Amino acid sequence: MFKITPKNALLYLKFQIKRTKATLRKWHFKLFPSSYFNESLPHHYKFIVFGRAVSGKHALFRFLSLCGLKQLTLYNDDICFFNEVKKTLKESPKTQENYFLTLIIHRSYRSIEGDFGRVIRNADILILLRDPISRCKGMLNHGTPNRSKLIRGSYFPPQYLNTPPHTALDRKRYKHKRGYSNKAVAPNVEGLSYVLRRELNFTYYSSILSFLNPQYNIKIHYLDIKELMPKGAFETMQNLSEQFNFAPPKEEDRDKFEQVIWNKIKGHLPFELIITPKDFAELKENIKITIIESHYTQDYEREQNSIDIKSFLLEHTAPLYADIAIMVKDADAKLIKESQNIIKRLKEYFAEFTQALKYWVDFKEQNQITEEQVLAYFKENKALRVKFKKMLDKELIHIKQTRPDIVESWKYYKEFERICEEDFN
Repeated sequence: MFKITPKNALLYLKFQIKRTKATLRKWHFKLFPSSYFNESLPHHYKFIVFGRAVSGKHALFRFLSLCGLKQLTLYNDDICFFNEVKKTLKESPKTQENYFLTLIIHRSYRSIEGDFGRVIRNADILILLRDPISRCKGMLNHGTPNRSKLIRGSYFPPQYLNTPPHTALDRKRYKHKRGYSNKAVAPNVEGLSYVLRRELNFTYYSSILSFLNPQYNIKIHYLDIKELMPKGAFETMQNLSEQFNFAPPKEEDRDKFEQVIWNKIKGHLPFELIITPKDFAELKENIKITIIESHYTQDYEREQNSIDIKSFLLEHTAPLYADIAIMVKDADAKLIKESQNIIKRLKEYFAEFTQALKYWVDFKEQNQITEEQVLAYFKENKALRVKFKKMLDKELIHIKQTRPDIVESWKYYKEFERICEEDFN
């Protein structure tokens, strides 16, 4: 594991406090669930999004924020935030409602506990969907952070000029049959059985049984990830804004809806670089430089009072130039620009950084698992496919009843069904 040093001790302490609070919150909900469901939530929100891993939730949340909506997490993998959400909604005037709530389940062994239908009655729930075989592929390729470089499994610490970018950007590890491996630098289709057992939740029907109670008057809507792809995302958000009564996307923001949110760089950034007075005598204190994806530049400028100094430090021909932004505080940017010594050293560093970033991006893309590989693995492993088929037969019931068109559009799921025909005949 990552070695705790004075430089990252504060991050470690913050993580320990956060983890302890999360554990206490989880067990309180498990032991005293009735205390959370004694009154309905104030209906000062537009609708609820029910999301699962590798099903487009990050893209949808991003697009909703561009439409002026704010996210309130009601439930996330065994942790209930009911009381915090209730307080926020009570303090929010109904005339200014601009929230959407989220219910999130990632792990396959987790489910929503408690009668949430009781507290969110008279609501609309939007459930995100994706071809199950594509979800399997996506989770295999998703990977997890390199634990040897994390502080207690949560934070990548800031980096310094003396650490080669190639080493600092070695951030991903993948699953094999028994789970995480520190040696697995590329995805392996043999990790599928572990992913289905521990990481990928398909409880589409089991998790909505409470919502189907007629007395709760909850309307369930389904949205497939294909509708959030760049070519159609803007129009999809226009339709959702009419359906759920929120501000439509702005035409001047159209290009932001054409971004691939979970893109080739995701997982490598953000990246924090610290330059210190030991590096440059003209500095009186440390300066933090944050490398982010370029489509978040305006958000970062507004929220962090920072500017992009990429044009001062990188040639336009540098790898991935258009995909990244190099953000620093306004005052720090001035210090950097006034020192030729700092600019020269940072130019050398970021020339090396972009080369390293391109290496890891290319490495990831070249080693991606495909849906065809997932199907081939199911074909060779009868016990696994029979178990998966039985689960999907149960969990896709309501989707097939209400949105058969979505299921019919799942190319790889249909091939999986064909492979399974002999087993069930």
